Amino acid sequence: MAGMPLDGSSSSFPRWAAGKRRTILELSAVPAPVGREIAGTIHVSRELEAEHGVQVTLSCIRVVVSGSGKSRSTREQILWQDEQSITGVTRQYDGVGIPVRMAIPADAEPCDDSDPSNRVLWRLVARATTPGVDYAASFEVPVFRTAESAEAPPAELVERHRAELAEYRLPPEAPVRVRETGRGVTVEFPMGRNPGAALGLTVFGVIWSGVLYLIFRMDAPWLFRLAFGGFDLLILAIAAALWFGRATIEAGREGLTITTGVGPFSRTRSFAANEIARIVPKIGMTAGNRAYFDLRAVFVDQSSVGAGSGLSDRRQAEWVADRIMKALGNTD
Repeated sequence: MAGMPLDGSSSSFPRWAAGKRRTILELSAVPAPVGREIAGTIHVSRELEAEHGVQVTLSCIRVVVSGSGKSRSTREQILWQDEQSITGVTRQYDGVGIPVRMAIPADAEPCDDSDPSNRVLWRLVARATTPGVDYAASFEVPVFRTAESAEAPPAELVERHRAELAEYRLPPEAPVRVRETGRGVTVEFPMGRNPGAALGLTVFGVIWSGVLYLIFRMDAPWLFRLAFGGFDLLILAIAAALWFGRATIEAGREGLTITTGVGPFSRTRSFAANEIARIVPKIGMTAGNRAYFDLRAVFVDQSSVGAGSGLSDRRQAEWVADRIMKALGNTD
């Protein structure tokens, strides 16, 4: 059913004037097929003065519910995520329209609510910094595997993706540095490249260490001490990796060299160019509703190795992967 409107006024985000103003997402095709794209317009019944544009995020999320009664808890795991900044909105008689067009990968998980305790859903979120109260709206969108999903993507979609990569420019605040060399390209992932995530985990680790101290002071059973102590060590280890972890990728026609390390310790591995089948972005850590992407080098035998982590978004990760593959001599 094309043109189906989805009402965002019932989302958990604050509304501008409940019952008087609404945000509606009108999709050009329902459902959105896996391997194609989701397209439509977010209709906002108010003026939207967004100086820095509207940030639109599309996420595939697994929602896991465990326990029951007062012990019931819900955990969300981001399986895939993409975001884009919309700078051009269209004026309408009762507000503005925000155009949305985002690709959906062929290997993405479709919506699935067959198990209420282990659901997969797709969520589209639009946010903008505006005078007064910031704008935010959220929609659950239908993404399913259809007959189109089994077919090769149309040439128009492939060319649009290539054009996006060609036009992309790495922002100054990006957590990675890319430079051309006479022999190819060098990609550097410096220490402390995601300070916000590192600081948040460090604060949590300090608080957890305080809890662990109280457990020892209260002479709690050793099972509790070991469990809480092991988790505390894990948190602090990850925090240390976020602050002091680094990586360097050197790619050229002669091959790929990956150097990874924490602080003064490092490890270097080298591979021939013809061993590398592709460089793929994969979701690594998540902080709140934001996913960070890692790069993995996939070999011709389909084994893989980590090449870098902590990239800000999917498009950034795809652009870096594309630069590496071109340096290796793969222009497909």
